[in-house]
Amino acid sequence: MKWLVRAEDSGRDLKDSDIPALIYAAKGRIYHKSLAYSKAADNYRKAAFHNYSNNLHHRFISNRLKEADCLLMDNDPIKADVILSEIEREHSNLLSPGLMKIYYQLKIRLSEELYPDDTYRILEEYL
Repeated sequence: MKWLVRAEDSGRDLKDSDIPALIYAAKGRIYHKSLAYSKAADNYRKAAFHNYSNNLHHRFISNRLKEADCLLMDNDPIKADVILSEIEREHSNLLSPGLMKIYYQLKIRLSEELYPDDTYRILEEYL
């Protein structure tokens, strides 16, 4: 992690490069694996916006989905909902089949979190 922080400091001047995005994404993965979800979400958000500014839309959406996942794990479903709504509203045409699968998995988890009674009612109807 120490080397990633040093690389982050060195890469601040590389505005048009995707190196800062890769560093933030790597830090996000480390925090995610160590269950520090709010720090992971913050790093995925930073990676996503570096990707967006470099027109790397697939990576942008991927990192935003990872951010939403971390927010759900950190018990912040409202912020996760904002991210998923933004993706649906502004970037749904850019979702690859793999990203679409992750998107819908997160939407299901979000609905279970926000509307548990509806989720159980729907399950009861179909089971």
